[in-house]
Amino acid sequence: MSCYARQYTRIYCTSLTAEMRKRTCDYWYVVEADGYAHTAFRTRAALMAWLNALGLKLAGELPEQGQHANLNIEGTYKRSLVVCGRAGWDALPGVAVTVLENGRYLPGKLAEDDGTRILYVSNVNNKWNMEVDYRLAQKLHDAGLMVL
Repeated sequence: MSCYARQYTRIYCTSLTAEMRKRTCDYWYVVEADGYAHTAFRTRAALMAWLNALGLKLAGELPEQGQHANLNIEGTYKRSLVVCGRAGWDALPGVAVTVLENGRYLPGKLAEDDGTRILYVSNVNNKWNMEVDYRLAQKLHDAGLMVL
């Protein structure tokens, strides 16, 4: 099994205006981690579900959709990209989740170690991956039902 793990500690969220949103793929909220683009969300529900699942929280109030704000995200989490066989994946601890990775919805696992949440993400090249239907997964994600 091969894992590349990274801990994210400096995480920020920007709530976009309608004008700013035109320059994205319909995202209202973008997240930056350690100075780089990290993830983005089209709905408040999806953003809040992601924060909750990873044990993170906004340092202030998220404004109404379409109002600009930059908010610190309090907390830290680890993300581990895993290349392995199916048996190795099954042996990993955690709750099964679906994760958007490299433009595809793939298997993930959410675990915790010493109070820090760890998101294990199956590498897109794992031959056993069962890709989730993109349109269905996107609808669930936007509703905040697919947390990652």
